[in-house]
Amino acid sequence: MKCISFFATLLFATLFSISGYSQELNASETAAIRAVYKNLETSWNAKDAAQWATSFAPNHDNIVWNGLYFKHIGPVEQEQSHAQLFSGQFKDMNLRNVVDEIRVLSDDLVLLTGFVAGYQVGAEEMPKYPWHIITCVLHKQEGAWKIVSFHASDIEYSEMLGDETPADGQKIGLAKNMFAAWYN
Repeated sequence: MKCISFFATLLFATLFSISGYSQELNASETAAIRAVYKNLETSWNAKDAAQWATSFAPNHDNIVWNGLYFKHIGPVEQEQSHAQLFSGQFKDMNLRNVVDEIRVLSDDLVLLTGFVAGYQVGAEEMPKYPWHIITCVLHKQEGAWKIVSFHASDIEYSEMLGDETPADGQKIGLAKNMFAAWYN
């Protein structure tokens, strides 16, 4: 099945929200979707690239926080690239993921918005505020939810606060207002 591009999905999301499409997910569907996002955290923290790749559809798009765009890739490419990341530059970094919202687009398509931040392996404190906003389009394929589009956007605290070097307190104040789910 062809992957739905991120921008096309945003168009669909807009059209569905304008047209009033509304459907509630049952508890098991919500849990299954949350589990896909949680798998990104647990597999990253375990440095398990094969497990990381299980969250993705056979044909998906991936836009990372720095703007790299990987179009129509599969789990094999996810596993290979993350194996290198986990043994290289990110071997000492863990992640904390938080789901903000799951919006139903259709019976088999959802838009998940979440937050993520990294922290040093073995750190006693969790990150005080998120670093990135994540949007994932998940498609239910053969009974399982899989990511068909993943987009990580850097949160530019300095831009939003109008300060080149904002203090942690300023970032936390803004984050508590804009990204409240991080603190729940």
